[in-house]
Amino acid sequence: MEDRLENVLQGDSWNGHPAHPAFVALPIGMWCLGATLDFISLFTKNECIQEAADDAVTLGLAGAALSAVTGLAEYGRVPQDDEAKQMALTHAVINVSSVALNSINAIIRSGRRGAGRPGGMLPKVLSWTTASLIAYSGWLGGNLVFNHGTGVDTSRRARCEREATAEAKTMAETRKQEEKVRAHA
Repeated sequence: MEDRLENVLQGDSWNGHPAHPAFVALPIGMWCLGATLDFISLFTKNECIQEAADDAVTLGLAGAALSAVTGLAEYGRVPQDDEAKQMALTHAVINVSSVALNSINAIIRSGRRGAGRPGGMLPKVLSWTTASLIAYSGWLGGNLVFNHGTGVDTSRRARCEREATAEAKTMAETRKQEEKVRAHA
């Protein structure tokens, strides 16, 4: 049962590739959007823009829950070398810190809803800090995939390369036969 759940959370059984990279788009996108809208609202004082920033922070938390569960499932795939394990741990700690900061941020923002005021600088500072942290964490995650091969199914790639090579050989043989036929015609 545990292996089955792990396969579902990793995404391979239903998605054909790890699920974590797909789910991280929501918190990264929402939190960066929230930070951008906070910056814009700083100058415009527009309450609608501020409320959109509030919503973005909250929606990012929902996506972070999916990202955390799938990321935890992916942790088992991290190569056993010390550098990769340390990088994965740093990635996880930054993500948990970002969730904690944005949870505090969402609570502060929800307490001022409908008050008709921008809400001060603390929510904006938390938003900008979290966007910076999550950008760095995303870079670490990419490094884990591209430099350490975390979640990369090399057997699938090898199979595809073998199939492509076999198909290329078949096409070359077909061309040779067609050339022979044309030469004798």
